[in-house]
Amino acid sequence: MFAATFLLWGGCKHTRAPLLEVPFQPRNPTELAGVLKEMAVRRAAIRTVVTRLDLVFYDHVKNRKLGLNGFLFGGADGDMRLRISNGDAVVMDLSYRGNEVSLYLPKRERFFRGSRKEVLESNGNILALLAHVGTVADLFFPRLGMKLDAIGPARSELGFDLVTAAETEGGVRRETRRLYISRMEPVCSRLVVLDRTEHAMGSVVYADYRFPAPSGSSKPDAAPQPVHPRQVTLSTADNERALEMTVQEIILQEAPIPKAKFELNPPAELPIRSLSEQLKSSKGLWD
Repeated sequence: MFAATFLLWGGCKHTRAPLLEVPFQPRNPTELAGVLKEMAVRRAAIRTVVTRLDLVFYDHVKNRKLGLNGFLFGGADGDMRLRISNGDAVVMDLSYRGNEVSLYLPKRERFFRGSRKEVLESNGNILALLAHVGTVADLFFPRLGMKLDAIGPARSELGFDLVTAAETEGGVRRETRRLYISRMEPVCSRLVVLDRTEHAMGSVVYADYRFPAPSGSSKPDAAPQPVHPRQVTLSTADNERALEMTVQEIILQEAPIPKAKFELNPPAELPIRSLSEQLKSSKGLWD
């Protein structure tokens, strides 16, 4: 019942899960630049994403696995709503609306509110990982998020083409994310998000990409455009806890989602707790 809570607030160590080696030759710089451009164009075409999901929560520390279901949707401005249920019972409702972040746990009768900045400055939890990834479109259609001519030299790592993105803040340049590009297809297989000390704060693993049927194929083309992964898994850096999302339905549209859809307020009898204080606390929401 509290699986989503454990996942969102689990601590992490600065380690990286192993990657499977793929026996393919690395792309040359021209080929890799073409793949990155294709990914950027794919992402640029997306504004609003609405998904219906099957979810599996893994707590590898306690050796627990729980099947869940939910919805995740968001717009181009970064507003996001994630509702997770266990059957018909809602166990977590999370909203990013402008600079405001609200989290409601009905079974625990707790409601938290804070700022996006506070979440971004936290570490070791899925709340922070989602905030750093960006919009829902960024989550399902990953890219470096910077101009191609600003990308540093790529390198080969464990069967993937590894490229990094960096930003300059206060005159200091630091890596912010690493993309592991599949050598079989023009897609991202894994995104690692780095904190301010350039340690991994979490990762997103992509699988089961859906491609349009080839021209002239006799098979019906049920895959929507553009290419997207059917399975997306978010995990803490040490992989102690992970949330696997399998897309059952995805709707891509130009029309914005009404702002009211992102409003999340507590029942009248519930006090609003400080999200900032909870993020700083060593206790989880279940304590």
